[in-house]
Amino acid sequence: MGFSAFWARKDWNIQRQDGTKYLQSQMFCADDGQVLVDVIIPYARLNEMLGEICGNLKIVGKLEQKNASILGQTDSLPDSLKSEMEEFYVKDLELFDRLDQINAVGMQKLREMAP
Repeated sequence: MGFSAFWARKDWNIQRQDGTKYLQSQMFCADDGQVLVDVIIPYARLNEMLGEICGNLKIVGKLEQKNASILGQTDSLPDSLKSEMEEFYVKDLELFDRLDQINAVGMQKLREMAP
């Protein structure tokens, strides 16, 4: 099944009993949008940022990649689907756009707290 078919099924998003969307931004932000965490690590930067955090905390270790996908992109997204996804995930995308700023403040706080 390609991504377009997956999206069209509409069974991928867990919704709350009141019918509201379940978004990743809700795990990191209060209802008023205030960010509740110091650092949010995007998957693409996991090794880099976790390494910096561990280094600041004097923790030695390496994060090994155990499950790397070998599947390539199977489905190009039509513009209409991209627009629908952007509308659905608008709050997540707004948070994602602020990650560099959020993480810069959080990492500075960590550096100041580090032993």
